[in-house]
Amino acid sequence: MTASTAETAGLTLFEVALPLPLYRRFTYRLKGDQTIPAPGARVVVGFGRRRLVGFAVGPVERAPEDVRVRPILEVLDAEPVLSETEWRLARWMARYYVAPLGLVARLFYPPGATYSVGEGAPGRPTRAPERLHVLPVGELDEVGEAAARDALARAPAQLRVWEAARDLDAPIERSAFCDAVGVSSGVVRAVAQRGFVQVEPRPVTRDPYRTPQALTAVEEEGPLTADQAAAVAAVKRALDEPEGGQTLMLRGITGSGKTRVYVEAVDAAVSAGGRAIVLVPEIGLASPVVSRFRARFGDRLAVLHSGLSDGERHDAWRRAREGQAPIVIGARSALFAPVGRAAVIVVDEEHETAYKQDETPRYLARDVAVYRATLENSVVVLGSATPALETRTNAGAGKYQPLVLSKRIGDRPLPEVEIVDLTKGDEGAPGETVAPGITRRLAEALDETLSAGHQALLFLNRRGFSAFVQCLDCGWVAMCPECRISLTYHRRPHELLCHYCAHRETMPDACPECRGRGLDTRGLGTQQVERAVAARYPDARIARMDLDTTGAKWSHARIYRAMQAREIDVLVGTQMIAKGFDLPGVALVGVVSADTALHLPDFRAAERTFQLLAQVAGRAGRGDQPGRVIFQTYLPERPAITTAAGHDYEGFYRHEIDDRQQLAYPPSARLANVVVSGSADDAVAEAVARVADHLRERPAAGLAVVGPAPCPLERLRGRTRHHVLLKAVSPSELERALWDLARHEQSLVGANNRIEIDRDPLNVL
Repeated sequence: MTASTAETAGLTLFEVALPLPLYRRFTYRLKGDQTIPAPGARVVVGFGRRRLVGFAVGPVERAPEDVRVRPILEVLDAEPVLSETEWRLARWMARYYVAPLGLVARLFYPPGATYSVGEGAPGRPTRAPERLHVLPVGELDEVGEAAARDALARAPAQLRVWEAARDLDAPIERSAFCDAVGVSSGVVRAVAQRGFVQVEPRPVTRDPYRTPQALTAVEEEGPLTADQAAAVAAVKRALDEPEGGQTLMLRGITGSGKTRVYVEAVDAAVSAGGRAIVLVPEIGLASPVVSRFRARFGDRLAVLHSGLSDGERHDAWRRAREGQAPIVIGARSALFAPVGRAAVIVVDEEHETAYKQDETPRYLARDVAVYRATLENSVVVLGSATPALETRTNAGAGKYQPLVLSKRIGDRPLPEVEIVDLTKGDEGAPGETVAPGITRRLAEALDETLSAGHQALLFLNRRGFSAFVQCLDCGWVAMCPECRISLTYHRRPHELLCHYCAHRETMPDACPECRGRGLDTRGLGTQQVERAVAARYPDARIARMDLDTTGAKWSHARIYRAMQAREIDVLVGTQMIAKGFDLPGVALVGVVSADTALHLPDFRAAERTFQLLAQVAGRAGRGDQPGRVIFQTYLPERPAITTAAGHDYEGFYRHEIDDRQQLAYPPSARLANVVVSGSADDAVAEAVARVADHLRERPAAGLAVVGPAPCPLERLRGRTRHHVLLKAVSPSELERALWDLARHEQSLVGANNRIEIDRDPLNVL
């Protein structure tokens, strides 16, 4: 018998996954009086000199050789938190995305639930906060009522408090009670001390979406269109027979009413006693979607996304777990809400890259939702006007059921799209620039739109004032010291900013290299376009919507409400305005530069361009006035631009899928991006060469190794980045190669470098 076996004989040994970037798991022993934790339950353990919250994986028969087994210090979850299928989902994600199980399991808990625990401190998460509540007085007989009135007769304010408390049907927070009655908390305290009202602490739920500033206006909806009714009927059939899980692809042109289908689908699931999860790609889209669902379901929903405080997210998580909120709405993290079995999962704008996590575990929420539905025998609705090529291919192959909304609500026509060629900018021509970012044709369209009292959107997917700053004397360009990219000039505030690592510098008065004064700003940003429009239309009400103007809480909803109320004439913005906006007053959409994303060194550049253009074009013409869209571009013949102008998704799909097949890119092949990063350029280059050699020394059928090469964004946040691409026909062969890399990471790249594995990447920059 070995030493470790002898030491642990008769003990209950448990494997624990820690939320650390470590692929191995650790063995601990249960104390005699401790409850055996369920799989995925949180436990407090010692790790080095720290105390960490980890996740119980399951019992093991023996400990590793020559290891001193430490005790589990505390079992935090006496009852299972993760359902059986949620725990199976976590384990699948760890295996598929080549990620430590502890980092995956952490996704299923709210912020603050997994943390380092101080010595001697309990490992309990923060409880729901408590606030003082005024309780109803209750029924009094005539004698008791007369006695109370007589005692309080000389204190009118106290009498008002007692009378108001008599009218209460349920406890109310003391602060809200004081506001309603018009008294101070001291008056309430005095009445309570005299025994005429009762005040006591009670748990409260922090739900920021109960406040008016968080929501947008919701118009009354008419009957379902024929397409909507057919789609809803298909979802209901799937809900009745979900064996093995069913995935439906809902392709609806912009303005066709996809959200209404989502609401009806969720209503069908919840009415039958089920739960539902609704995913939106960005925080900015949460408010209009929450408003629509709250109009139908009231408070029976919880909202989860990173824009909320930790306390607000914890309360939403708790309400979902306790069954108070059968509907959860949020960004990708909402997919892991504790709803038990989700009868239906809706993924709105399923093509969006925001559904991809950019740190370990690098999961794609759309695909995880489909796998969760398979485990839970439930239904997934993937909705988009421009589905991802992978989704469209799966629908064509019969893996997903296709549903189509081919007409706009009210049979409104799609907007007419005009392509303006920026290469033909002769004086008087449509492509002549009359102001920064504005051609003669776009200026004429703005004149007509504003004169008619309609609204306009101007889209440019680059924030700031100018793309970069250059010295005209020596050619110097302001660069980020942490990233090998140019700094963007922001006029408000007057500074240079890196959009990747947030490094900031004051705009210099002279060139740091030659001391010349000829500093020039190059390229357009939303700030410059906003300024140009304001100068040309001084009486117009102009606003800007980008990352710089939406930092404050509810800023997205505030701008949306202002557009709904016609308090804004022209809205300039980035991709935030390209989707989710249902604004009947918008008659014109101007795309300042339609080909910006086409120049990115990424195989999805054309797809991203088409999707963005088709989405932003769809913001126009949703009201009584016909819509008009103008694409300004230097590449007017590119298929991504011409098919978007023609609202021709199928035409774009046919063209793009041919290119993907010829180059063996997804969806015709499986892809993984293996990035080696470190602080020293030479060391990274040597390490990535060893990684590529290691992969080629272990050939597998249908596995191709491309590279190594520097990443297109070679240095970010102080780290040099080189990568190797893996293309595979078989997902199992790809998985074996990636796990082999993970196990040999230390020997291949050393202690100062690291490997980042991104399976099914949405970009390879």
